[in-house]
Amino acid sequence: MTQTEGYIGIAAVLVYIFAFAISLGLFGWLIISEIFPLNIRGEGAAIGATANWVFNIAVSFTFPLMLASVGINVAFGFFAFMCVLSAIYCVKFLPETKGVSLETIERNLNRGAKSRDLGVTDNVNKVNNTSSTNLAFEKIKK
Repeated sequence: MTQTEGYIGIAAVLVYIFAFAISLGLFGWLIISEIFPLNIRGEGAAIGATANWVFNIAVSFTFPLMLASVGINVAFGFFAFMCVLSAIYCVKFLPETKGVSLETIERNLNRGAKSRDLGVTDNVNKVNNTSSTNLAFEKIKK
């Protein structure tokens, strides 16, 4: 390998790390911070963070083994394919929760909303035909 190829390789890895850190790398942390109800959020986040690190360790241990057995092209191809699958999953199934309170997300979860609809603020009216007036009374009762 020439010195130029080495620099290109390092630059490619740095671009990958940057791109992953501002895109798919965030989803796991965002999901565990929003998906659990308030009364178990701490425990749920701890389990989610542990799972995240376990999978990070699994990738760290399997990559050198894959590199030695199938070569660099197949190893990087496999992980690139997994990233594409993850991106498709995120776009298709994860809700947009920008500007939506954690309480609204929790209420939508409790009402049985589909995962894609958790961030919909008027989802209360979509699930179980619940009206806004009934919601106001439920808040007063609590």
